[in-house]
Order: sequence, then structure tokens, then C-alpha cells
Amino acid sequence: MSAEQQKLQQQLMQAQQQLQMQQKMQETIQHLTDLCWEKCMKSPGSSMSRTEERCFENCALRYRDVSQLVMDKLQSVAQNSM
Repeated sequence: MSAEQQKLQQQLMQAQQQLQMQQKMQETIQHLTDLCWEKCMKSPGSSMSRTEERCFENCALRYRDVSQLVMDKLQSVAQNSM
């Protein structure tokens, strides 16, 4: 395989990884939306109550914190297993 072909293959792999990351992010946002909606939305209407707004904020922050904790733990385990 020529150097140009290798470079092209590497670029294609990077593009594929970026698409996969975007898809994962969209899935995460959808999951977060579904999770927080079920937990926080009591009576859908034209606007949210202040309690519902705070619930959504807290739900999203907790989800982010737990996700970061899990990622940190997985990275730690992966590094220790090498």
C-alpha cells in the first residue's frame, strides 16, 4: 500500500470515528432527555414550572457527573490492566 493510500485510509478511519462519536453523543442526549422527562415532567403544558426546570437541571448535572465518574473508572481499570 502506498503512502498516499495509507494516508487516505487513516483519514477515512478518523472520519468514521468522528461519526461514531457524534452518533454516541446524540444517543446520550436522547437518553438523557427521556430519563429526565420521565422523572421531572409532571404536567406538560405551554411552559415549565420552576420546580420542573430545577429538576431538569439537576437531572442533567447528575447524569453528567455519573457518566464522568464511570468513564474515569473505566480508564483507570484499562490503564491498570496494561
